[in-house]
Parts: sequence; structure tokens; C-alpha cells
Amino acid sequence: TIIQASMRGEHSKTDMMRKFKQVHIHSHQCSPLSTPASITEVFVSAKKYQTKKDTKSFVSVVVLDEVGLAEASPYLPLKALHPLLEDGTEGSGSDDKRVERDQRVAFIGISNWALDPAKMNRGIMVTRGDPDITDLTDSAKGICSNIKGEDGNVLKRLEKYFSAFAICYNFICSKQKREFYGLRDFYSLIKMLCWMSQKSGTDLTKAQLEHAIKRNFSGYSESDIKPYEKFMSSLHLENTESAGETKLLKLFKNQELVSLTNKMTGEFVSMHDAKLQWCEQTSKNAQFIVHVRRGMISLQNV
Repeated sequence: TIIQASMRGEHSKTDMMRKFKQVHIHSHQCSPLSTPASITEVFVSAKKYQTKKDTKSFVSVVVLDEVGLAEASPYLPLKALHPLLEDGTEGSGSDDKRVERDQRVAFIGISNWALDPAKMNRGIMVTRGDPDITDLTDSAKGICSNIKGEDGNVLKRLEKYFSAFAICYNFICSKQKREFYGLRDFYSLIKMLCWMSQKSGTDLTKAQLEHAIKRNFSGYSESDIKPYEKFMSSLHLENTESAGETKLLKLFKNQELVSLTNKMTGEFVSMHDAKLQWCEQTSKNAQFIVHVRRGMISLQNV
């Protein structure tokens, strides 16, 4: 996605990218059921699409996603890559003709583990190590920064958690006996917290944090690792809430289900800059209003 969005030839956003060819991606999801014909078909389709273009400024790129899964196929589909990467032919008959280099399509294979040398020696291998705490923190900030229409408000509310979450994630991964938790779980946790903060428009409650952590880091019972306890202990939530904050104040601070109204003026109690104040509109999340007048309490559905 990054390559296709950045390498658009003359229409690229940066001057540097305009010097390169325009790229068109032909993606294929590999699996243990992949066959040689399915791999070859992607290359043939990419080549046909490229013949209609000027190869001086355009190139088709075949992307095999999770190519390592295809190695588990009993049909040995990745053997079809050998001639395709060497001379651009299918290698299926004696009449195959060597394809000129400027007519060949480019190739990218993405895998979670190394392939056998026969395939890796036919290309350039680029590896990415495990992210450190700084990488994880920067990734979390990037995820929150991509939320539209928030002007960084979600990032400001959640940024205080990222370093602790990154440290906990690294610890959990180093202690698990097999690869059960991974980056997808960490990214999913950050995305869920972003969604919760965006929807509520305020700081997250302890219950929301507990729900997000249990949703993404649970189900592993093969060791003494307790991700939930590890994450929650790292947040020091008891120090983030003022001792004098009442339960009612917390309800309004997180825009929960109850709204109070002044029956005489028709104004509602709302939360602004951590302070209660009167406003003309009720909370967007309120489901019913509590009316208080002369000591009498009544409920009204919103």
C-alpha cells in the first residue's frame, strides 16, 4: 500500500518519487492450498497489464503476501517462482523464450519466516527485527495520529499509556513459551483504545482499559504470564485520579449514561476542563436525564 501510494510516477507527491516509474500492484494471498498455476497466473496477468503501458515509465509488481504459507502446500507452488524470477518464463516447456529484462515484472514476497535458499538467492532479502520500546511507542503514536477530525485530541489523552504498554508487551513476548501474542495484538489494543477515546471524547476509565486489555491479551494459559495484571499494574491508575474525586464526578468526566438537569432553567450539567458546569445541551451518550426539583427526583428517557 505504501509503495503504490508513493510511487505514482509523474503524479507522485515528492520530487524524488517522480524520478521513479509508476507502480501497479498485483497482489496474491498465499496459503497452504496454493498451487503452481495460481502463482503463475498472477505473473501472467501482471505481464499482460504491463504490455499495454510504456515500460520506461511504468512497471507491474507482483506481491505474494504471506508467501511462507505456500511452503506448506503439498503442490509445491513456490517452485514456479524459479524460472519466473530468473528469466521471466514459466519454465513449463522447451519453447519458452527468455523475456527481455525491460519486459519482466517486478516481484515482492512478504513472509513471517525465511524461505529456503533456492528462492531467497533469486532476490534481495530485506529483514525487519523485533521492534524495541521506542519503535512500539512511535507506532502507537502514529496509529492515534491517523484518526481524522480529532486534531490530536485522542493522542493527547492516550499518549501517557504508550510507554508502559510498550514495556509490558516486550516483557510478555520475551516470557511466552511459544509465539502466541504478537504485534497484531498490540496494534489492535491501541486501535481499540483510540476508538473508545474518540467515542467518549474524554479520558478512558479503568473499566474501559480493563476491557481493551482483556479483549486483546487473554487466552494464553501455558505459562505464569498474566498480561492483564502486568498491563494494569504498569499504569498506576491509583495515582492518576484525585483522592477527592467523587463517583458522580467520574461519571460526568467520562460522559456516561446519566445527565442531570436544572428544572428551573432547563440547563444540563456537563464536564469541561475537569470541572462541572451548566450547559444548554445534554451529553451525547446520555440515555436518560435525572430531574431534581424541590427535593423530588424524576427520570426522563432521552
